[in-house]
Amino acid sequence: LLDMAAFDPENHAMLLWHCGVSPRHFANQDGIKWVDHTTIGRKSGVKYGVAGDLVFAPQQTSVTYVSNSGDDLLVLDANIVERPSKGFDGTRGWFSEFRLNQEPIGLWDLVNTLTVTGHPHHYAVGQGDVSSELLEFAAWKGMRRLSKVPYTDYVQLVTYRHPDPR
Repeated sequence: LLDMAAFDPENHAMLLWHCGVSPRHFANQDGIKWVDHTTIGRKSGVKYGVAGDLVFAPQQTSVTYVSNSGDDLLVLDANIVERPSKGFDGTRGWFSEFRLNQEPIGLWDLVNTLTVTGHPHHYAVGQGDVSSELLEFAAWKGMRRLSKVPYTDYVQLVTYRHPDPR
């Protein structure tokens, strides 16, 4: 499970991160290091807990999120790319070349879509592109697929979903 943590608009990339709980086989050649947990105890000044610190290797991924009591499904695929900045300690990678429902989507349209539809964090990320399988699953279950909500420079108070769930 990963959260949106930072954006690189010039390179159309988003850093997806979490505090150190991703599978070690996602790691690049540096592998995984076991470190003090990056968030537990941060407010008290007393460090405790252990977390993994790793940077993801370049690879294809699928990103999904089930919401609205199981009625809606986010189907996103992207590539993890190498960047000079490794990002925050924890488990992380720079994601780019996004496709929503197998259609290319720009970074700001994606961020807007996720925000407006109420999907701020905890995206399930898996290795490989399984977007076809996720789309088929959505059709079997009669789930609505999230649709692109184009970026605007003003607040949008809409819930946007794919018009035809099948």
